[in-house]
Parts: sequence; C-alpha cells; structure tokens
Amino acid sequence: MRRNSTIAIAIIAGACLSLAACKRNASSADRQHSDNNSTTVTSFAGLQTGDLIFVTHPREDDGIDTIHVAILDVQADGLYVIDATLKHGVDHHPLDTLFSDFTRRNGSVCDMYVMRMKDNSEAPQWVASAMSYKGEPYDLDFKYDNGKHYCSELVQDAYLMGKDGRLFETSVSRSSSSQDPLSDDWQRLFHLMGMPLPEANPGISPAEISRSDKLLEVPVDLFNLSAAH
Repeated sequence: MRRNSTIAIAIIAGACLSLAACKRNASSADRQHSDNNSTTVTSFAGLQTGDLIFVTHPREDDGIDTIHVAILDVQADGLYVIDATLKHGVDHHPLDTLFSDFTRRNGSVCDMYVMRMKDNSEAPQWVASAMSYKGEPYDLDFKYDNGKHYCSELVQDAYLMGKDGRLFETSVSRSSSSQDPLSDDWQRLFHLMGMPLPEANPGISPAEISRSDKLLEVPVDLFNLSAAH
C-alpha cells in the first residue's frame, strides 16, 4: 500500500516519472494568435485558449477519477498550460510537460480530456489571471488565501465573471467530521496521495469542476493533434 501511495502522489502532484516527449508545435501561420491582453480567443486544431485539460487515474474498482486540471494557453510558438503541481508549483510550460508530469512508471501517459466554458469569450482574461499566480508554491495545506494554490483552486480563482465572482463555486466542505463528510472525490484523492484528511477546509476538486454545467466537452485527441485538423 505504501508503494502504491507513493506512485499515486507522484502522478497526482505532477512528478516527472518518465519522459514522454512528443513535440506538438505548429507554425504561427496555422494559428489565430493574440496575446493574453487581447479580447480575441486564440485557437489551434480544435483547441482554444482557456480550455481545461483534465487528467484521469483508474480506480481499483475499474472506475475513473479525475485527479488534475490544467488551463490551456494557445500561443504562436506552441501549446502551453498553466497549472499547479508539487513539482513546479504554479507554472506556465509547454503542453508536453503536462504529458511528462503525468507519465506512469510503465511509460504510459494518464488519460486526459478537454472541456470548455460554454461562454469562452473571457478566456484571455482568465489565462492572464492564472498567470498572475505564477511562481506560487503548491498548496499542500489545501486552504484558501494562503499565497499557495492547488490545481483546481487555481482554476477557481482565475475563472471570474465580473460582479458574479467565481464561476466555479465551492460545492463541498472538506472535513473528516461526521457532521460534514468529505465528498467521494476528496476521500479517494487523499487516500491515493496517502495524506491525512483536511479538517473543515472549504475547497473544490478537479472532478467537481469537470461536472459543472458551465462546461462542455471538446472532442479532441491531445495525443494525436493532427487528427483534429
């Protein structure tokens, strides 16, 4: 069990277990590009700036858990993500780094899927907001407003809509007390990481974000982008 927990936390926190370099760059002529301060949403091969990439991990009961979320940033020189992991903290790096971070010991990359806000017009602002947290450490305390972020907390704090505030609201309180039980998502996640359950800390998991009715799934194969043309 200790060995499995070690492997799981390495995958979930983004430790690079095996290099799976597969460069997926394209020329700037193939992209519609603008910087993060523009109101134009950039796109390439069916992907758009502001898309959310979710990473999954199989369960022993043959189910699937969504364990990580990253924000896509389409630029003229390639595809990048902004995310929070134990290895990098809050960082902006090529999409291939995400593949490497979530590569298992056997060399296979965790399955991933892409979702997009139904109204994605504010995506450049959301990406810019996420970038403002770059350099912060990973939030192993899983607490809000402490100068650190975990992956889904970063998305929640970056995706704002005017006076309405956060687009992804905290839906559960993560506590081990019988009066306020953890959601199944959080119980499995902390079990996999081999970490103690947090006491009475509000939060949001990648799986909870993925189930938002504000999102729609994007039918694109991240590992074979040429098929998306």
